[in-house]
Amino acid sequence: MMNRRQFLATGGAALLGLAGRTARALPFQAAPFKVKIKKAIIGNPDEASFKRAKDHGFDGVQLHSWNHKPDDARRARELAEKIGVQIPSLIRAWVPLDSPKADEVDKIVGTIETALLAAEGFGCTNILLVPALSPKVAIPPAHEFDIDMDDAGIVSRVVKGDNTKYQPYIDAQNRATKSSWEVMKRLTPIAEKTKVVIALENVWNNLWVRPALFKKFIDGHQHPMVRAFFDCANNVKYGIPPETWIRTLGKSVMELHIKEYRLNPDGQSGVWTNLRENGINWPEVRKALDEVGFDGYATIEESGAKPNVPIEEQAKRLDLILDGK
Repeated sequence: MMNRRQFLATGGAALLGLAGRTARALPFQAAPFKVKIKKAIIGNPDEASFKRAKDHGFDGVQLHSWNHKPDDARRARELAEKIGVQIPSLIRAWVPLDSPKADEVDKIVGTIETALLAAEGFGCTNILLVPALSPKVAIPPAHEFDIDMDDAGIVSRVVKGDNTKYQPYIDAQNRATKSSWEVMKRLTPIAEKTKVVIALENVWNNLWVRPALFKKFIDGHQHPMVRAFFDCANNVKYGIPPETWIRTLGKSVMELHIKEYRLNPDGQSGVWTNLRENGINWPEVRKALDEVGFDGYATIEESGAKPNVPIEEQAKRLDLILDGK
């Protein structure tokens, strides 16, 4: 007869064996992500754009225009809410805050103030701003950047070896950084008043092309109303994957643009493609976003890939990306 100790020993072994077979039989299921990311497309502040987003499962519409009166913006917000979508942000885009002409900078500041007031009316959390244009000087090829900077993010070298050829670019880089720091001091009071973050993006302007440099640039503003707008594809050409940028920028990331860029095998050139067409490692990007606690909007921005897939397919592919696939 089997005693109690023998029964427990043999029974336990049997249960372990069964558990092992069951575990092998069940398909692997990834742990759910800690944070939920919302989805948006780019459009206009009108019924057609709002319905297009809603009908295809998007949570919001990012506006590609900024020059709106606050009252008009509030009416558009009411319409969006009635349809069931949000307006998370609007695009102010490229502005030369580093212009040597004070009157030009003053005019630009005025337009950004207009954008912030409009964004408040729309119910936006942020405006997208590119604070400097690409310098019209000799710039290193994307794959040759090797940047050295001080603790504040002021650059002293951009390639290995002799940097004489690129000194005008180094000067332009540092001027753009310092100009943004100074101009944002004029804008953060209205950002605080409107509760709208100024989200800065580098968008192929050949500035702040390394994650650590961009992080220092953002942090150098020393204000919670100045954060980063990160495009997952725009910096691929510089050789550092978006997941590294996301982990470096961390909580600085306010909103995302989602599109696809695939480097060629030589690592020195690339092509725009449609989402999930063998360019970016999206599962790793999704993992990085979860690690830093990103819970904002991921907005599809069409890359210009030809032929471009229809919105129905874009929506499906974005769902897969946000599911970590």
